[in-house]
Amino acid sequence: MSADGFIADRNDGVGPLFDWYFNGPHEVPIAPHQYRPKDGYRPAAASAQSLRATGARVGATIMGRRLIDLTDGWGGKPAIGDHVFVVTHRSPDDRPSRYPGAPFHFVSGVEEAVARAKQAAGGRDAPPRRAA
Repeated sequence: MSADGFIADRNDGVGPLFDWYFNGPHEVPIAPHQYRPKDGYRPAAASAQSLRATGARVGATIMGRRLIDLTDGWGGKPAIGDHVFVVTHRSPDDRPSRYPGAPFHFVSGVEEAVARAKQAAGGRDAPPRRAA
């Protein structure tokens, strides 16, 4: 996330953050959505190796509502992990559910998102425990 809380550039694009996903020849399959080719990412070799290794370990992710809206929830399939916890101040009811049963959980705060993501990850990677 950027310092101002948004990942988009001045034209509401996310290119500068995500361009590296497509700067090489190595395919990494991942859930398709409107902003990504159906065959997945195509990063450079080192990034592909890292994405494959990381993706296999992730059980849950946390992100903001804006990214879910921009990606249309990846067609109801998380891009990485089995569950996505969406931190938002808006009710998910304001967005029609095109993907019933999708593993997206809307929460109102980061602490709740971390606690629930750790539980849902089932021993796989989830957000790190917050220091006391």
